[in-house]
Amino acid sequence: MIAALIVSALFITILFLPFASELSYSPSGLHVSVKLFKIPIYIYPKRNKPEKKKSEKKLKLTDKLELAKIIFRAFKLSKQKIKTDTLKLRFISAGDDPYDVVMRYNSMNVIAGLFYPVIHPKNSDIVIRTDFEAGKSELSAYILLKIRFMHLLRAAPAAAIGIIKILIKQRTTANGKQTQ
Repeated sequence: MIAALIVSALFITILFLPFASELSYSPSGLHVSVKLFKIPIYIYPKRNKPEKKKSEKKLKLTDKLELAKIIFRAFKLSKQKIKTDTLKLRFISAGDDPYDVVMRYNSMNVIAGLFYPVIHPKNSDIVIRTDFEAGKSELSAYILLKIRFMHLLRAAPAAAIGIIKILIKQRTTANGKQTQ
């Protein structure tokens, strides 16, 4: 009886503990990590392991859109429970054609303007500008999200079912067993 109480108390404590997820993109690549009790757990790229060459299975555009809908639905279920602590965005639009430079600049301003009010970051540093002399655009982004495990548990089953459906669909089309 005492062991069951200890295990349930430990489980409830874990459910209410917050964890943070760090997502960053820079010219060096994408980095994803999760912090539990200030201890980082690197998800992508793996640390201290040599990278093996894998044959990547690319998703079709329809599958990518369906995956985006699943992620959006999961985010919608727990949107008020996710807290954005830090947001850093740096975009410098550059290129040979001034028209394309200005169009990319305007597009990034629209995207930033759409998402900024939704995520309500505590600390933000957003720099979007143009450089007509540089040859290539630069993008770097960093976001720190905080959420509790119990809020993820509410959205996880629906997201998992949707992702499994996409994977099954992809596997059946790869094997040539797709039926209509």
